[in-house]
Amino acid sequence: MRILALLSALLIAGCAQDFHSNYTYTADSGVYRLAAGDQVRLIVFDQPSLSNVYGVDSSGNISIPLIGAVKAENRTTRQLEAAISARLQDQKLVSEPKVAVEIGLYRPFSILGEVKAPGRFPYSPGMTVEAAVALAGGYTIHADQGLIRVTHRSGIEMSTEYVPPIAALRPGDTVYVSERWY
Repeated sequence: MRILALLSALLIAGCAQDFHSNYTYTADSGVYRLAAGDQVRLIVFDQPSLSNVYGVDSSGNISIPLIGAVKAENRTTRQLEAAISARLQDQKLVSEPKVAVEIGLYRPFSILGEVKAPGRFPYSPGMTVEAAVALAGGYTIHADQGLIRVTHRSGIEMSTEYVPPIAALRPGDTVYVSERWY
């Protein structure tokens, strides 16, 4: 009976080790798409009254004086520039608009579970799970520091994966640090 229990434990441990060692993290495609909670810095050259920082609201739009709401959700900054330029031309407000859009502030990420100070924190480009844990005060003594659950949201789609601490985060992600089994 003890031999059977020992073999079972070794088999389970071997599977867990293989899972950890075979994991490869693939980075995001690098194309950032805007979503609610982001802030963009808009510059319309020779139009200082339109140049400002605008937040993407819960409906996925930014509201710009004179031209109204412009869809920003799921667009890149270049696509948003083109949409704003087209709107300025269509409404005959600027004949040849020169528009620049850049990310002013990324939407925050959340971290829950076995960290000392769970909550929402500002995202910075290049942030890893490990950096997120550090912002949350570090791991508790009960934390499983192996693979960590990260939920990504892209529009209405959501995916969850288990990643190592060196994995990159994306804006709006939810990180969950599990309790370890002793």
